[in-house]
Amino acid sequence: MSQVTTKITLICEPNVEADFENALVNSGIQFTKEEVKEPIVAYVLHIPEAIMTLSVTLHVLENKKDVLKGKIELSDGKVFELTQEGRDQLNQLLVESITKKRDAQTTIQLAWLTPFIPEIREGLRAFIDLLKWYPKATGEGKRVVTT
Repeated sequence: MSQVTTKITLICEPNVEADFENALVNSGIQFTKEEVKEPIVAYVLHIPEAIMTLSVTLHVLENKKDVLKGKIELSDGKVFELTQEGRDQLNQLLVESITKKRDAQTTIQLAWLTPFIPEIREGLRAFIDLLKWYPKATGEGKRVVTT
């Protein structure tokens, strides 16, 4: 199963990149990372393309705007430079995406959920086991009290 991702290219000091990476991890955003050394040292991060993920990422980028350079490439080919103008354009795109009225036929992509499918499946199994166990346990408890 392939996942739609946004590519973020960062040109910055390693400690700034580590701060950015920690902010994503602490926000619960899963990503992959690669380091590019030619023609200049840059870090390329791939994050799931979802509105909330992009919003959090944009907020972190806004806080590090003085020490970060680079660009954000969406899966549809749109590219936003990490300048004030580029961040404003991406923010406007996100606001439009959130406020746009959707048809009943439109399906919402739950790309942010896909990394958690195994955990969700395991959680549902545990819940079903609990539903099977609880009536037996309460019946057993009542029988012991009656006896």
